Amino acid sequence: MAKFCQYCGNEVAEGTLYCEKCGSPIQDAPAQPVQNNQTVQNIPGQVNQPVYQNVAVTGKKTNGFAITGFVLSILSIFLCCAGLVLAIPGLIFSIIGLKDASNKGEDGKGLAIAGIVVSGIMLVVSVLYIAIYVFAAFV
Repeated sequence: MAKFCQYCGNEVAEGTLYCEKCGSPIQDAPAQPVQNNQTVQNIPGQVNQPVYQNVAVTGKKTNGFAITGFVLSILSIFLCCAGLVLAIPGLIFSIIGLKDASNKGEDGKGLAIAGIVVSGIMLVVSVLYIAIYVFAAFV
């Protein structure tokens, strides 16, 4: 029965410890610690090729609504009195981003939560600023 490398898909022979194409350890091989930039000797098809540790990559994309909501909420900080204009859409986009990221299993939940918090704070600050301004105008 043919075996295949779990990292690159190359067919490997029985009893092979490392893939001849990418140098990754074969799953049935005994686990041995591999240091960064360590070279492997005496592997057919490879002469002094470096072996790289496999890095787990999630492959998930970050939710666009979460990014947009976070960016709008941060921009609302810099537009103090006009922050209300950006804080409301920032809050809406962040809530939608949090819901979408949870439903679709995407990354960006942290950005969405940060966007909700910052937008909420900026909404309160902006409303208080407007209330103080209006109260001062009538006194």
